[in-house]
Amino acid sequence: MRRVIAILSIVLIGYFAGCESVEDARNLDRPQRVLPGAYNEARETMRQQGVTGQAIVRITIETDGSVSHAELYDATNAAVGRIALASALRWRLTPPTEKGRPVRATELLEIRSPLSSPKADAPTRADFASFGFTGRFFVVASVAVIPHRTENPPPEYPPDLLDARIQGRAEVAWIVETDGTVHETHVISASRPEFGDAAAAWARSQQFRPGLRGGEPVRVAMKQVVMFTIGAPR
Repeated sequence: MRRVIAILSIVLIGYFAGCESVEDARNLDRPQRVLPGAYNEARETMRQQGVTGQAIVRITIETDGSVSHAELYDATNAAVGRIALASALRWRLTPPTEKGRPVRATELLEIRSPLSSPKADAPTRADFASFGFTGRFFVVASVAVIPHRTENPPPEYPPDLLDARIQGRAEVAWIVETDGTVHETHVISASRPEFGDAAAAWARSQQFRPGLRGGEPVRVAMKQVVMFTIGAPR
């Protein structure tokens, strides 16, 4: 049986193919936290070299929090990817645990250049309106309480692309309604149309506690990147 995952941006955790003794970080007792040191040194190198953007690195975390394997999963440009990968084996994290005991685990970890501001990249209401969303709605930055997922089933991998072992990604936007449901979606981009369809279907399957503004539920626009990867046959 093949292990298949779809990875969401922001919560960047995943499975490293081919290692039976390595746990998926999503199943562990607590999320891993990156410790200062080589990780911050890499960000400083990006700043000194004027490199912007972000990279996602797939790492294997040992029971002592060290990184034994790293590979570049995605990057906004070659320079940020090169710096991230060059430093990844020197990163340290809080040890992953399962039932209170240290275990080896894998994770997809994002590193962002200090010259790239998340707020500067945040979508505006005009951006969401350009996707065709209508009516009164707010962006995450303008609500007092952001929507919180209560149901989040994993995206379904398109069967034909799974059989062909084709990997990819899609970025999807949606509106969380005042009752926490999702009806309106828009595929911003997709490496294959099938990934876009799967990402939109996933977005509609979510259930949220609605966002609040002035103490009242409001419609909130959100977006995420969904990455589709295939693990090793088991």
